Amino acid sequence: MSLRIPAAKLAPLKDLPVEGTAAYRVLAGGIRDWLMDGRLVPGTVLPSERALTAALGVSRTTVTRAYQELVKEGYAATRRGSGTVVRFPGAGPRRTEPVRPPTHRPDRRPGGLHLRGVRGPARTDGGRGGCDVRTRRARARDRLPPAGDARAT
Repeated sequence: MSLRIPAAKLAPLKDLPVEGTAAYRVLAGGIRDWLMDGRLVPGTVLPSERALTAALGVSRTTVTRAYQELVKEGYAATRRGSGTVVRFPGAGPRRTEPVRPPTHRPDRRPGGLHLRGVRGPARTDGGRGGCDVRTRRARARDRLPPAGDARAT
């Protein structure tokens, strides 16, 4: 179960000094700082854009761009309908089920080595049918009728 933080808990972020910096960058920086110093735990779901807009008294565009910047920098991940979740950069999504190997890989051999387009060993039959002289003679013998057969004469 994910931890959700109410918008009212992020209200102190509205008091951060702006000083010539875009408001969305200040908001994103505040959320990033809270994550880095432990006030926000990775996996915490941030409030919806509308709820945070009402709590901070800023435009929805400011909150939207702040969330987008956090996602771009790797400090958050979004999923439509599920919200924005804070995380550390480089941390991928957690798997809830075991990873299964692919069941069909027509262009790969066991061990994961890709061999399409790789030439095999040199041919010893001079390029005539894919087998050597002994194999061709054996095949020819197999096609002959047995000795003493009436068709042999």
